Amino acid sequence: MKVKVAWQEGAKEMETSASTVAEILRELKINPEIVLVSVNNEIVPENSEIKEDDYVEILKVVSGG
Repeated sequence: MKVKVAWQEGAKEMETSASTVAEILRELKINPEIVLVSVNNEIVPENSEIKEDDYVEILKVVSGG
């Protein structure tokens, strides 16, 4: 299936066999503990399903003091 993924270097359309957010993160080799994921502009947990033509945005969590 095709999904659009936005991550550090911008947005790109990609072909994937992943069916959940966690699988997309694994495929992209992104540590799930350092990011939040939005699917179609809604923050979702890792076990959320993704479907054809979804827009997946991966946001790096930043903390500071």
